[in-house]
Amino acid sequence: MEQNNPIEQAIADNEPDVPVSKLYKTALESGVLLALIGIGLFVLLYLIGVEFITKWWVGILILLVMLVIDVFLALRIKKKSGMKVISYWQAFFAVVIMMAVGAYVSSGFQYLMTKVIDPEYNENLKNATIKNTIEFMENVGAPQDQIDETIDGMLVSFESQQNFSVTQFLLGIVYSFIWFAVFAFIMAIWVRKKVPIFDPNLNRQT
Repeated sequence: MEQNNPIEQAIADNEPDVPVSKLYKTALESGVLLALIGIGLFVLLYLIGVEFITKWWVGILILLVMLVIDVFLALRIKKKSGMKVISYWQAFFAVVIMMAVGAYVSSGFQYLMTKVIDPEYNENLKNATIKNTIEFMENVGAPQDQIDETIDGMLVSFESQQNFSVTQFLLGIVYSFIWFAVFAFIMAIWVRKKVPIFDPNLNRQT
């Protein structure tokens, strides 16, 4: 009896039943989940207040929490896709899709909240940030001229964010995609599925 090549058998078993479109659909679903989590976290912090958000350790904590969630949802793509073989580049593009959907949907909600629903939010956030920065620098014994210089720089930065141009907007999109790509390059190593050459189920005889 002729024995099928394991790689050919894996591909044959994978493609008809589970097309690669299922992988990208799963990535889209994970992206929506990521967006909902991001929105929920933003609403929670919004309700707590800007004084809490602007504490230095809160930003680090949020970054770590979102990174863990990103990793978990990326691995979810691998589990939920149902595919037996996922190439590195298929995994890469799936993770990029997830990150892009999650980031842009949640960012759109935040923009709606801070520009339409509560237009005073950014001003309150700016004032709280400046206040916490002054308190922190005074506690570490920074001289007044250094404090003034830091605050002046922050005011310029806030003003630039409020009056961003189309070019800055497009650059923001480019920079975000660079981050998505870096994350996807790493996560694709774990999201991909290699051909299970030693899987006894692939050693079928015809």
